[in-house]
Amino acid sequence: MGWKRSALCSGLVLSLYPLTAAAADPPIDSSPSADRAVCESAPKVVEFRGSSTRLSPAAKQTLDDAVAWSKSSADHSLRLRGPAGGGAADSKVAQRRTLAVKSYLSQKGVDPARISEGDQSSGSASATGAGAVKNASVVEVDTCSTALASATPATPATSPAGSSSPSSSSGSSVAATDPTLNLPAVPPVPPSATGIAAPVVPPPASTTANNAGPQTPPGEITDRTASGTTALSTLPNPPVAPSPSSSTTSTSSSTGYQEPQPMDNGSSNTAMNDTNDGSDRPHSRVGIGTTIGGGVIGFVDDKARAFTNPGGSWETRVTAGTREFVALEAAYVGSAQSINALGLDNNARLIGNGAEGDVRVNLTRQMVQPYLFGGLGWDHYQLSMSGTNTSSLRDKDDVLTVPFGLGLSLRVAKGLLIDLRGTARAAFYDDLMDGPYAASGQDAKLHSWNLAGRLGWEF
Repeated sequence: MGWKRSALCSGLVLSLYPLTAAAADPPIDSSPSADRAVCESAPKVVEFRGSSTRLSPAAKQTLDDAVAWSKSSADHSLRLRGPAGGGAADSKVAQRRTLAVKSYLSQKGVDPARISEGDQSSGSASATGAGAVKNASVVEVDTCSTALASATPATPATSPAGSSSPSSSSGSSVAATDPTLNLPAVPPVPPSATGIAAPVVPPPASTTANNAGPQTPPGEITDRTASGTTALSTLPNPPVAPSPSSSTTSTSSSTGYQEPQPMDNGSSNTAMNDTNDGSDRPHSRVGIGTTIGGGVIGFVDDKARAFTNPGGSWETRVTAGTREFVALEAAYVGSAQSINALGLDNNARLIGNGAEGDVRVNLTRQMVQPYLFGGLGWDHYQLSMSGTNTSSLRDKDDVLTVPFGLGLSLRVAKGLLIDLRGTARAAFYDDLMDGPYAASGQDAKLHSWNLAGRLGWEF
């Protein structure tokens, strides 16, 4: 009897083995982890000049693009790869360059935890493919995304050969033998991590208009039993989760996600910066210009013009605020005019020297800059190149002036100024030429006009 019981138990165990094998946990999925980042095939290349470890403007522009791409989604990260191999000195320079790139990215707000490091000998098409960068003076920046890895569906585990699911077998047999049931068989649900199977909700039976039988759901492979019941033999195609970055400007292609294109704040804004005084401002920021030049000067009053002719003028001027709407000016002015009067030599000259201070109102801050000005000045007139003065004119005179007028300033190149100006000067406390008109009680006023051009430099 003992051997009979042993044989009976062994047969029971062998008969239950396929059921226990089918109900066991499915094999462990060997697909890549969803947290593993997938990097683009074309990295960004940051070049260094010679043995320098300083970032050039072009390198900073490249890194700014990487910063914008990293900040566009929480799934984006960056991987820095410096040159591999070389001597000890080259290795130190490569480490410093990689550190310079990482420090710049951190300063721009990229989380250091989202920046990894490697070398150009590992895992990049740019390091091994055609057209690879072989220069040891570069640091490559890979743009990586965990969304690409998480969007790849895991390969469903396959059951061992020869095993079958009890649920599907029983469901198919019931549907084949019981014609009253008109529901498709439900596929087996693998046990969850807690060991408790999730409840199964059977899909609603959809029939055609003439109740010819249930319709086949799209994306499923079905067969029919003897009673016409549709039995589900495979799982529906797993949906692919949309990428979190789909709301950004990045697009999907066959090779992966393309990084968003940042706004071009460089060359496209150059013309704007030139017109609104942005990046082309001089070192002084407000603009300090020094100019020197000359022109033509003459008196306005006909009594003064009866003794003099138009002559030449010269001046040197300093302007503070060429890039602002209001500027201040200080100038030295001089003039020389021929003077003819009874009692003077034929080559006599009237020489003027003085100083002025103006307030200048710039109408624009562009390269072509019209302006208005007005201020106060002082002129000292003196007769020159005359041995004796037996005329009724005085030898010298100090005159208070009020200069005002308009001008046009041109910045033809960076720092180079051309200035054209027309000036009228009202004169007060002037009695240089009053002598000839003393009998009539009239005065010869020294009001003057001046047209001048100057050339200078802006700091």
